[in-house]
Amino acid sequence: MNRLSTGIDGLDSMIGGGIPERTSVLLSGACGTGKTVFGLQFLCKQETEKGLFLGFNEDEVKLREICNGFGWDIKKMEESSRLRFLKYDMFGLQDFFEVLENNIREVGASRLVIDPVSSIGVHVQDSSEVRRSFVELDKVIKRNGCTAILTTEIEKPGVISRYGVEEFVFDGVIVLQNEADKNNYKRKIIVMKMRGSEHSTGIHDYNITKGGIAVV
Repeated sequence: MNRLSTGIDGLDSMIGGGIPERTSVLLSGACGTGKTVFGLQFLCKQETEKGLFLGFNEDEVKLREICNGFGWDIKKMEESSRLRFLKYDMFGLQDFFEVLENNIREVGASRLVIDPVSSIGVHVQDSSEVRRSFVELDKVIKRNGCTAILTTEIEKPGVISRYGVEEFVFDGVIVLQNEADKNNYKRKIIVMKMRGSEHSTGIHDYNITKGGIAVV
């Protein structure tokens, strides 16, 4: 099984050497846990593969500022057509899947980040239809040979996804947490699921440093 490095120090060893190629990983976390940084690091801290970052909240200028702040040569990646940023305003699911697939093929992307994936459920009222939408997304990812990081917000303790179905559809689940510690808080990372892989079941500390996310 081929694996792709996450680009995050200390994480690959927790998941058997990296994310299995052509799989989808749900990255779940509360505000301030570094979900967007994680996704950008997955795309930027590698040398050869092409990537697509599809975002619903942050515009391209802000994403470039984040990358530059960590010292990642985003200009070089864009000039060599190895990375594309796409800000998408959700109008309908069919349009979304068509735009996503077209951009993956235009870029030749093998790495994909959608931030946050929960936005595709905005126009869906029925819970069963929400699940079908995520199943269709997973099919698009695999049909195009992508390895994907899909972020989602944690809105309350004990919940790891927006709709309660994402963790059952996608191949992997990584959870980022802020844990109170006296007058401060610590960041914790947990690998809850990584299909087809032996992975760590521990709760590990991680930091957001000047070079990006690093697992302790």
